[in-house]
Amino acid sequence: MSPLRTRRELAIASWAIGGVALTFVEAIVRMAARAVHLLRGEMDAPRWLCLIMVVALFCYGEGYRALQRRFVPHVVERAAEFSASASGCLTILSAPLHALSLMGASRRELARAWLGVGLIVGAVLVVRALPPVWRGLVDAGVAAALSWGLVALVTTFIRAIVAPRWSKPSDGAPLRVEGPRGQHDVASMGTPLA
Repeated sequence: MSPLRTRRELAIASWAIGGVALTFVEAIVRMAARAVHLLRGEMDAPRWLCLIMVVALFCYGEGYRALQRRFVPHVVERAAEFSASASGCLTILSAPLHALSLMGASRRELARAWLGVGLIVGAVLVVRALPPVWRGLVDAGVAAALSWGLVALVTTFIRAIVAPRWSKPSDGAPLRVEGPRGQHDVASMGTPLA
């Protein structure tokens, strides 16, 4: 992986991360509004307890474990890799899809990414069939988890650019950035701009 050496590479990586962040923001706004609408007036004490438990479960399971620990480092790394080799207007416009491994990845990564899209679509169809109050609870949990993931995405990208702590590989492996939650292969981010 090559470090971000130019403003062009930083702009492309920023577009890739920004595009992913915009999809998160759209989903957060849509689901939070629907959750507020569906939960308004129909909440009693047991449902409030369920809401708290669902939001906590989604924040930990999806927000922290899935998004912050796995998804975000991968997206930031892919954005950096793509920014170093991107050329052509259409290719650069597709940077968010490359960062998500939906384009330009190995067969295994493409299969995993598209399987993830299919599972998300399936989950959406299942949740739509739930009664309105329970759908509101799930929407609130998903919106909270996506908010957690959005904050993790933005802060990881900024940290990778502004204040990385490098660990020197001994065997020619990619450089790794030491963060508060351990090491991540985001070595291509963080080189000061010329």
